[in-house]
Amino acid sequence: MSEVCAHPAMVEGYCRECGFCLHEVILNGACMACGLDDLAVSIKPEEPSNVVPLSQLVRKPKG
Repeated sequence: MSEVCAHPAMVEGYCRECGFCLHEVILNGACMACGLDDLAVSIKPEEPSNVVPLSQLVRKPKG
């Protein structure tokens, strides 16, 4: 299979004509579009900017 699909009609990142898949949505190691499993996930999601670091979380005193 080639790196880029030449067919114009792709459905959700999957070409129905040649079977090329971008593997955009991977859940539990399997591609949701084509079903290929044992994929190596190399893209890590970006950390959101609104997350408070664990070191800054403190409990309020009871009172």
